[in-house]
Amino acid sequence: MLRLRGRQEQPGTVGLRRVDWVRFVVDHDDVRAEAVGVGYRLPVARPIPLSVAAALLAQGTPSITRRLDTDSVAHAPSARNDGR
Repeated sequence: MLRLRGRQEQPGTVGLRRVDWVRFVVDHDDVRAEAVGVGYRLPVARPIPLSVAAALLAQGTPSITRRLDTDSVAHAPSARNDGR
């Protein structure tokens, strides 16, 4: 079974033993980044600066984007049903 492994080159920069992915959280006009991985022994998400997130992405760490401003998306008419 193939296992997805995180980047281990810079564990001290984010305070994790292993970084599995970077999560970007978009909330209206605010964007923040979190490193998701393994802390001492348990899974954990830690806030990181965007510059550290960019460096992790440049090294090949996968990323995911989460939007919290879904109120504007939920009320937008869909292109498939013409807003009906």
